[in-house]
Amino acid sequence: LLGGGLFTEFDCTNVRNTAWSAYGKTSSGIAYYRMYKYAVRSAVTRAGYSNLYFDVTNGATSSGAYLLGWTYHGATNQLFSFVQYGSEYRIIARNSGMCVQPQSNYQGARLVQKKCTNAAIEKWQRIYTSSGYILKNSTTSLVADLNNGSLSPGTTILVWGGHNGINQRWWLDRK
Repeated sequence: LLGGGLFTEFDCTNVRNTAWSAYGKTSSGIAYYRMYKYAVRSAVTRAGYSNLYFDVTNGATSSGAYLLGWTYHGATNQLFSFVQYGSEYRIIARNSGMCVQPQSNYQGARLVQKKCTNAAIEKWQRIYTSSGYILKNSTTSLVADLNNGSLSPGTTILVWGGHNGINQRWWLDRK
């Protein structure tokens, strides 16, 4: 639809079509963007242990599925896109197209995937440090946290108050 209407077929309500003026084939006014896939890896490491990655439980594509820390295997349930909106990002699960967000606004809430609705709780700040990114939820001000710094596959990923622990740091491995 042109003129600012929303496209709602196939349950897509967060897409807007915009009319753009025509550019010649040689125009430098066109920008192309590539949506990179990232595996979100915990910065926690210990001798003899593997790093854990964001992983949508059992590859689920349903709303409300939990994210766990799991060893890397490269399936799409471990790949995420960071879509920038101003200074914030949405973390989109590649296997489902859903947004990563806390299950609630409270400390200790688990990370889940839910249908993207443009809600503020879907937005994250990606804060760079020399020991990995802090992923801070823009609504709650809580950060993504590998529960108790455990490196056991299946460890809960939740949001917690920032304490500068290494279990709150994440590396983004482009895949």
